[in-house]
Amino acid sequence: MVDLSQFVERIQSRWMVGGSAQEQAPEAWRSLASQTDNPDLSLLALVAQAAQVGLRPAPAKDLQPYPSLPKLDLPPVSDAQRGLFRRIFLLVKPTREQSDLLLSFLAARGFTSHPADFMPANMENLPACYAPWEQWSERQEADLSELSATSWDDFMPSERVHALRQIRLNNPSAARDMLVEKAAELPAEQRLRAVQVLEIGLGPNDAPHLNKLLETDRSGKVKALAQSYLARLGLQQDEGDAVSELADFLELGKSWIIRRKVTVRPKKLKTSAQHKRRADLFEAVSLNGLATALELAPDIIIAGWQFSNQREDREFFDMVARTGSDDAVRSLMDRILESGEVQLHVIGSLLDRLTPADRWARLPAIMKQDDELMEAVLACARHRLGDLSLDVLSKSLQVKSLIAKIKEQAKSDKAGAYDHVLRPSLFILGLLADPQAATALIDTFIEAGLSRADAALLVLQFNAALPSGDIK
Repeated sequence: MVDLSQFVERIQSRWMVGGSAQEQAPEAWRSLASQTDNPDLSLLALVAQAAQVGLRPAPAKDLQPYPSLPKLDLPPVSDAQRGLFRRIFLLVKPTREQSDLLLSFLAARGFTSHPADFMPANMENLPACYAPWEQWSERQEADLSELSATSWDDFMPSERVHALRQIRLNNPSAARDMLVEKAAELPAEQRLRAVQVLEIGLGPNDAPHLNKLLETDRSGKVKALAQSYLARLGLQQDEGDAVSELADFLELGKSWIIRRKVTVRPKKLKTSAQHKRRADLFEAVSLNGLATALELAPDIIIAGWQFSNQREDREFFDMVARTGSDDAVRSLMDRILESGEVQLHVIGSLLDRLTPADRWARLPAIMKQDDELMEAVLACARHRLGDLSLDVLSKSLQVKSLIAKIKEQAKSDKAGAYDHVLRPSLFILGLLADPQAATALIDTFIEAGLSRADAALLVLQFNAALPSGDIK
């Protein structure tokens, strides 16, 4: 007996060679098709119906309805602003990092993305308010407020980190105990992100666990992180001959400007191999270890470091950020800002070490020196997006530079000559300004020569149109 699937296969095979398939069809189908004006077209309809309905594969097990997309704690953007929000993604085409920042700005104003307008594919760097969507995408049903050793496996990796951070803020030992019990089960990258939670309120009580990680963890990155945290606590590890070798790459001197002080500067090197070796040593040695080798206190090294070139400064800054105490990081940041001699794109690691309050306090000094791309300004303000006033922004080097470039571009024969600077800078500016500042800046940039319809102004326009929601 020929079953339905075999009839369909024979009919389709006949059609593939270009002939009529009436003779291949079941008698009942031929009878129905013959009653129409176009039997072949009728047969096509019957085959399509059979293929899509009659021959639909049966599910391997009982089907379960997919749960509805969960409602987030913050409301979605209102219909009045959704059009502008969609245009940003359509015309500006933000990168993933820019998209994450835009959603963070939105959350700071008390709103979230409407899922029909933009559904983030990766929630890793988004505000905690988006965690239910990640949970939904993985079909998990964990209670985000109840992370414990028992419920550990019910949480997505990013949810786990968010919850651990909250626990660490309120009960440092409880978060550490949970890491001691459960972190070893995680893959290396997830384990690294979990251990980074210890940076919050890092203290001497964390040392035993850090020492254990240094001795037994399988990941080199986790071991390096544990070593850097121990160094920040002043618990020096055996760094072997590396510290004395790095000390030999530096030279000490004395300065009598205002008052006598020790100076520390990199020696001039002749070969690229020497430069590479010194860079490797800066990555391997701690600030306390270097201080011991130079027979100086860490604060003396920081106070005496002579800013030279970007490469050597960055190597020293990264070492201090990785292994220095909180006081050491703050002292070095203040020296950098007071000097005005350092390109701010090399201080990212130091900014990452500062608390949000410390970064915000240094924002005025940063704004006097940062370039048009405003990377350092953004790093300082990322916990208070949409909060900078017109008074602060209008006096900044960045806004003055942008106005000058817009005027130059308006006079230039080459359209878009400065787009590579204007577009990313105006995007960031749109995330930093408060609504009143955004409105005023739009008028300022239009007066300088930018078209109101220019997509570069979209984020500022969205900012100006977006009210402040109720943040829970």
